[in-house]
Amino acid sequence: MIRGDKTLDSANAQKILGYFIEEAKEHLETLEQGILDLGNLVNNTEQMNEMFRAAHSIKGGAAMLGYSSIQKTAHRLEDAFKILKENPLQVDQKLESLFLKGYDLLQILIDKLQSPLGLQGEEADAIVKNGEAAFAELHAHLNYLLGQVKSTPAIAAASSISISVRDILKQMLQLFKQEETSASRQQLQELILSLSQLASTGTMAIFS
Repeated sequence: MIRGDKTLDSANAQKILGYFIEEAKEHLETLEQGILDLGNLVNNTEQMNEMFRAAHSIKGGAAMLGYSSIQKTAHRLEDAFKILKENPLQVDQKLESLFLKGYDLLQILIDKLQSPLGLQGEEADAIVKNGEAAFAELHAHLNYLLGQVKSTPAIAAASSISISVRDILKQMLQLFKQEETSASRQQLQELILSLSQLASTGTMAIFS
């Protein structure tokens, strides 16, 4: 009887997992289509809310099932969409590209979950860790764009850049603590480039 109960529990768990994956893939499709047309969607409140809800739904389902790697990744995307839907930002190609990087990480995790071996803990943690620099760059660029549209540009830019620099430096510190690889070197170069772009705004003097 106990064995039968365990089999039943396992079957139910697989069924629930199947529902989650099916819904997650629908949400991923919504996210991908929206990001590819982000410049037009940013002024459409209803569609931006739909993008936010898609990321939020994946986060909630992953949390319920205990997949923290998917939950964290979806949460980072959700936070980014929240900034975008609440502020009239000018979407540029770099922002679209950074959103796509975040989307790709989420898609990889869900594809792994659907694979025969499933989503292995160490592999999932490595994917999340490798994606930290991309999300730091995404939020840094959002903060930079946010500073461009504030009513008091100098003060807002200084504040947003301060947050951005602090975020990027934290990510660089994490990379320095890890074993050096070609991927980590590339991430470090991208973060250095982001710092350089922030410096070009002319407000880096606040840190001197």
